[in-house]
Amino acid sequence: MGSISNISSGFKKLIEDSRISHIFRINYLKNDQLLNWILFFLILYGLSLKFQLSLLHKLDSDDVSPGLVWKEFFVHGNSFLQGFYFPFADPHVFSDLIPYHLLPQLFSGYSPVALALSAYIIFVVIILIFSVLVYNMTKNITSSLIFASLLVNIPNFAADNFFLRPEVHMGAITFLGVLLLIYPQNTHGRLNAVLYLLILALISFSDSLILLWYFVPLFVTSTLLALLNRPFEIRKMSFPIISGIVVSLVYLVKGNIPTLIKYPISLITDKGLIFENFLLLFKGICLLYNHKLFEFSETYKFNFLTIVIILITMGIICFVFSNISKTFSKNPVWCLFVILSITSISIAYVFTSITTNVYTTRYLTFPLMLGLSMVSLTYSQNIKFQKVYLFFILSIIVINAGSNAELLKGGYEQPNREQYELIGYLKESNLIFGYGDYWDANLITYLSNEEIVIRPVIFNDAKITPFKWLSFKKWFTEQGMNDGDVFVVQSNFQNEEIEYLVNKNPPKKILKFGNYKIYVWNVPEFKKMMEDFD
Repeated sequence: MGSISNISSGFKKLIEDSRISHIFRINYLKNDQLLNWILFFLILYGLSLKFQLSLLHKLDSDDVSPGLVWKEFFVHGNSFLQGFYFPFADPHVFSDLIPYHLLPQLFSGYSPVALALSAYIIFVVIILIFSVLVYNMTKNITSSLIFASLLVNIPNFAADNFFLRPEVHMGAITFLGVLLLIYPQNTHGRLNAVLYLLILALISFSDSLILLWYFVPLFVTSTLLALLNRPFEIRKMSFPIISGIVVSLVYLVKGNIPTLIKYPISLITDKGLIFENFLLLFKGICLLYNHKLFEFSETYKFNFLTIVIILITMGIICFVFSNISKTFSKNPVWCLFVILSITSISIAYVFTSITTNVYTTRYLTFPLMLGLSMVSLTYSQNIKFQKVYLFFILSIIVINAGSNAELLKGGYEQPNREQYELIGYLKESNLIFGYGDYWDANLITYLSNEEIVIRPVIFNDAKITPFKWLSFKKWFTEQGMNDGDVFVVQSNFQNEEIEYLVNKNPPKKILKFGNYKIYVWNVPEFKKMMEDFD
């Protein structure tokens, strides 16, 4: 029970120290009082903006998969989710679907707003857990507030695309935070060890990024520290080895589940691709850190604000690295883990095929948090020129917070307005069952509350075949198109495969609505184009 009580006491101590009367108690220096007030209100400001941003998030088909899964479970009676095609790497079952989306979707009637609120809650939970983690290492409330303020005021574009989405590795990060809170405690206790291994197993099953972000770096950290300690004790390696066995068994089980769809990952040897991936790594870091720097990474054009941000950033980096030995001496396990975690994901990002475009920046979110933790830990070391370092930190927070204020201007349209208008048009046209590209199909089906059903398919050689990704097998064997016409919806007018299909199999009519084309066939003619639907 030792580690559980220690974690609980850590939360309790942080809460006690976070009370206004404690944070700003009279025996603080005036500068400390002012600093804590500034950080406190910057956190509230950031949280309020991120809440507004979450409600403005435009959902896509990836985002709505939790709603479709739980509707299949509760409404359609598929109690074991049989035949659901999850991605092998990140099915998100135990990291997101069950802990964060089950109850909100059930009690909201499968509302898109519930998805947005769940994403916001996950973000807040991450801030709380990692702030406690920083506090446990520093016993300094100001360092914890610095971390929270840095994270909550990240650029809006980065937050919208990589943090405030219903299902994009954030749920797994909350559990990584819990594991990091448990691990330094007494994992030799039976209950504590079982709790740790259970969470490790469930999250390893749910999100493979845990291998690069957490498991491999922590295993190497534990091994190095055990080898460097004298005398070497093999028993200190027992728990990391057991953890490795557990993770291996999890992947053995995953490998034998046929509906977990694997996406091949390969090493890259082409120098041109390696250089492109390195540039994407640089752009991704800039995107998460400051939007002006991201614009600079795209254009390489300087302006006054860009120069200021670069100088501030260089100053922060210099302070962190010049004081790394002091930080390392107080938190050796954490510092080594941070270095190895950031290194492992960076190597994978540059030298493997996991990187496709700037949107794979989502793989860099956890390293960003680790980097911010090091910034916060450095402040707690009573370093030389601490006020200069603090000025740099506050400057980047205020710059990001100021750029995020653009959100306050308002005038934003309803999220997914285009899809809702299409749903209304399809209802009026008495078109209720069809097929389409994945990015149209799941999204429209969910937003319409299944009043319009569109199944995701692949168009190939004038045929359509099921798209086995975040979809159910029974979707492609149901008889939903027996009553009336069936249609194909197209939003990507550059899709040559759909155009080829239409040319080879002329529809009875073609409708246009906004940015969509709708091709309508009668059922017998459409069935001739279906392949592999048994």
